[in-house]
Amino acid sequence: MPSGTTTKSCLTCHAQFTGNTRRLYCSPKCKLLAGSGGSDACWLWSGQIDSRGYGKMRWGQKILRPHRAAYEAFVGEIPAGLFVCHRCDTPLCFNPDHLFVGTAKENSRDAIVKGRQHRGERTGSSKLTEDQVRLARASTASIGELARTFGVTAQSMYCVRTRRTWRHI
Repeated sequence: MPSGTTTKSCLTCHAQFTGNTRRLYCSPKCKLLAGSGGSDACWLWSGQIDSRGYGKMRWGQKILRPHRAAYEAFVGEIPAGLFVCHRCDTPLCFNPDHLFVGTAKENSRDAIVKGRQHRGERTGSSKLTEDQVRLARASTASIGELARTFGVTAQSMYCVRTRRTWRHI
């Protein structure tokens, strides 16, 4: 047996495994189960979190997202090009009953249906408010005048007026 390795018993399933002295579980599945709480509620990841609010876990030399690892461990392989999406809309959840696979378009559609899609003032980059959009659409002023008044480009104001942007208003 190589130096630094030992035979251990998994804390979740009690299976024997050979590993380094710091590892406590025989597989990612057992590591996930240990933190799951085992209920129908969200299983919230309590380890490291990335900048987008999703969990991340180390398994050997790999960094995994717990929700993707849980899907693979409990449901099956993730088809190429698909995302693992959350029915519960909780990025830290890794309960396999709350996860489904879908395309980027399906994931966006799910967000829109649930009202999670940022649009209008909520995008953070918007230069107009909903009230300003309503005023611009009701105004008889030219697109150029409105653009100068609201501090946006004529193209932006044209898109507002023709409902290419701000369609939800």
